[in-house]
Amino acid sequence: MSLTINIEPSLEAALKQQADAAGLTLEQFAHQLLEQGADTSSKHHPRVATSLRTIERLRGKLGPVPENALSPEFLYGEQ
Repeated sequence: MSLTINIEPSLEAALKQQADAAGLTLEQFAHQLLEQGADTSSKHHPRVATSLRTIERLRGKLGPVPENALSPEFLYGEQ
């Protein structure tokens, strides 16, 4: 299946940067994100999705985000 998604240039640039950091093409990275988003297993905690939506809503209003901002330790205060 092929899918066309129209996104803002700033989002495309951010995704490209993340893809490059992961050693993937933008297409491979987007495919990976879609697979993760479709994963309904219990390993994905609902708080992660809520956190991601909050980050997206506040994007541009926040200062720099720590690299580990989406790690379980950071999100749940685990030591």
